[in-house]
Amino acid sequence: MEAGRLRLVFLADEIHRDLLSIVEFLNRQMNPCEVIAIELKQYVGQGLKTLVPRVIGQSVDAQRRKSAKQIQEGRDWSREECLEWVNQRKGDNAVSRITRIASLAEEFDLEMDWGTNKTKPDLWIGIKSEGKIFWAFDIWASCGLAFRPILFGCCPVFQTSSGRGKLIETWNTIDGFTYNPDKAWQKAAQIDTLSEDSFNHLVNVLRWTLHAMKSGSVSHELTS
Repeated sequence: MEAGRLRLVFLADEIHRDLLSIVEFLNRQMNPCEVIAIELKQYVGQGLKTLVPRVIGQSVDAQRRKSAKQIQEGRDWSREECLEWVNQRKGDNAVSRITRIASLAEEFDLEMDWGTNKTKPDLWIGIKSEGKIFWAFDIWASCGLAFRPILFGCCPVFQTSSGRGKLIETWNTIDGFTYNPDKAWQKAAQIDTLSEDSFNHLVNVLRWTLHAMKSGSVSHELTS
């Protein structure tokens, strides 16, 4: 305090993009105060309970004054940097599969953000609705693909019990996945380890979901 420096921390179990926008605004207005957001998730299983923190606000401030060297260190991820990072750790197959999902997102005119984490990327895929972006899908640095139940709220077709039930039924056809209503993030699959047939089916499930959102109907068949 005597030095005139202050750090403001937002702590929550889930950090939304709206909160990140607030962090960015405060960082612009409150120099030299540092504003960060920490996402603290709880994982429960096999009799254990673990809290895992994720600092995702530091790079918001860094975006305004980063150097080229800082970009290379991962403070603001481009598509190319993200895929190179994945290639070095997961190989060509993982890169190919992420690229295929990204191409599907582009086909349906979705928003993509390749991550702002300081040390590793992750691909956020968002749905544009009523002038807002709802970040509904995420491919983590570990190559896990997850979706959020925010889909139920931002897409009218999934707001009915029949539409929501059909979405859950369709996603439950993914190899190894079962919808858990108690989780904010639903990890659908580890895309780098799926068999080719299982990955192709995952892509078809994603396509079915995006087509339902665009058409406003869940009556179309899931292609095999």
